[in-house]
Amino acid sequence: MSTPYYEARIQASRRDPRLSNRERAAERLYVSVKSLADYETGATVPPCDVVQQMREVYGAHDLVGAHIRNYCPLMTDYGSEEPSELAQAALGWAVAMWTPPSAKPCASRASCAAFSPWKPWAPTAAAA
Repeated sequence: MSTPYYEARIQASRRDPRLSNRERAAERLYVSVKSLADYETGATVPPCDVVQQMREVYGAHDLVGAHIRNYCPLMTDYGSEEPSELAQAALGWAVAMWTPPSAKPCASRASCAAFSPWKPWAPTAAAA
């Protein structure tokens, strides 16, 4: 089974051949070789901080989004006409955590939202 984590490492290895070796990649990600193998084979889902590290090391700017779409339990209604309030909150989190492909850190949440196709989440009148 191919996972987005394996695909990202293989794609990155085309730019940096050292990443074709799982041991070297695991060292750069600060995880064990077994953990990386488990993430890449789908045996376990990597924690968000490891996904962020993969994004940085591999230069895979879409990896965080793929992780959220595939594994975030809040995203079960992703793409529906009326996403739940919980899904909207998850998208708001993703926008806040997203770094534009230019790799420049966002100066504020508002500047991150300017780069995103998603609308930042705001509480509804019922939730406030």
